[in-house]
Amino acid sequence: MNIHEAEGLLTACGGEIENEWMAQYVNESVAWAKDLPFVDPDHVHLIGWSMGGRAVLKWLQGPRSEAESVRSTIAIYPGCSGLETLTISMPVLMLLGASDDIAEPSVCEALVDKAPIKQHLIVEKYPGARHGFDAVGVPPIMDVR
Repeated sequence: MNIHEAEGLLTACGGEIENEWMAQYVNESVAWAKDLPFVDPDHVHLIGWSMGGRAVLKWLQGPRSEAESVRSTIAIYPGCSGLETLTISMPVLMLLGASDDIAEPSVCEALVDKAPIKQHLIVEKYPGARHGFDAVGVPPIMDVR
């Protein structure tokens, strides 16, 4: 069961998951991972795709109860609309598709431009890449209707 099903949701694409829930999910996930026997609890790295990338970015805004364990974050084609700022205290890599028509890269770029600290922030934008650019067999244009 994925987290959306646990919340009684079948999709998260329409904004059904509140930003605050996303940050809490990340906190809970880090706490859970730190208890696994094969995880170094002092060296956790976060990665999220699409809505998960948005959750990672929202988590960076706080509150971050598990921040002392996390060393870096990666957000792959995240949805940035509605996020106010990036409070960055660790390395952040953001991978964007220049032709993403679902999570528009210009919104993420504006968020990055407003970030008070940019020294640990790297943004890579791939020309011609659309949402889901890393998935095999994804059509060149996504229809989310």
